[in-house]
Amino acid sequence: MLTPLLRAAALRASWLKFGGGNGAESVPPVGGVAIAIATLLLLPFAPLSFPVGLWIGALGMGAIGFFDDKWPLSPFQKLGFQIFTVVIAVGSGLRFDTTGSTVADAVLTGVWLVWMCNAFNVLDMMDGLSAGAGAIAAIGLAGLGLVGGAAPVVILGASLAGGFLGFLVYNAHPARVYMGDAGSLFAGFVLGAMSVEISRAMPGVQGELCTILVLGVPCFEAVFLCIVRKKKGLPVMRASRDHVAQRLVRMGYTVGGAVRRIHLAGGLLALCGIIAAVVPVEIFLTILVCVIAAAVWTGVRLARVETA
Repeated sequence: MLTPLLRAAALRASWLKFGGGNGAESVPPVGGVAIAIATLLLLPFAPLSFPVGLWIGALGMGAIGFFDDKWPLSPFQKLGFQIFTVVIAVGSGLRFDTTGSTVADAVLTGVWLVWMCNAFNVLDMMDGLSAGAGAIAAIGLAGLGLVGGAAPVVILGASLAGGFLGFLVYNAHPARVYMGDAGSLFAGFVLGAMSVEISRAMPGVQGELCTILVLGVPCFEAVFLCIVRKKKGLPVMRASRDHVAQRLVRMGYTVGGAVRRIHLAGGLLALCGIIAAVVPVEIFLTILVCVIAAAVWTGVRLARVETA
């Protein structure tokens, strides 16, 4: 219900963006606000279940994205605000418990959260892509939370997935509403924070790597873009048409076909992550090696596709 109401309000206010999967059609970028509200409705039911830093960071990232949607920031301005927000979130108790050093864990957490915010942000560039991938990742992390006995993560994952799926109805190609940076930064932070909480419930490298498997689609997108842009001598933080989904379209797939293939990959990665969390270390390592090999093969093949 939230998405159509916000869409109607944005249309009345002439708050529109152009492009995406719809050519020159104007589309309001307010879907992310609906996702955030739907997810944060959880707060009254579990106010003490998560570090306060999770809520501070999620709201802060949503606010940064909302401001950027309305009054565009430069990439470095946006990054600066993200770092500031993450510092507050980590200082408020949201951090890994991995290295045994509070400072090292805080730095590791900060880098990871900023990475996830931007990885999910760059994924949001084609109708239905990030909403579906986000729902799959949220469900996958909820599954890991179930395995690790982290009930709050299960609740949060289900809530976020519900927000994504409700929005996806209006964001599927051709999109009637976009997620906007308000949604992509909010969701990226929440997914990253969920993985931090899972790592605390499932201590050890195996648990942490399983969360990365579940979040494999946005992580692959970001790593791939960094590598191909650096190789071409292009700025990493720039708008371009060299994303994974756009390369799939140039290979001959339709917009819907490209999005469905990425969603399928996300589902397989989420399944691998959950299975890897409950098997002996030997099988876990086998899964990890196979996923890495598949990612490298896919990246090499995609990099050969010419972009405009």
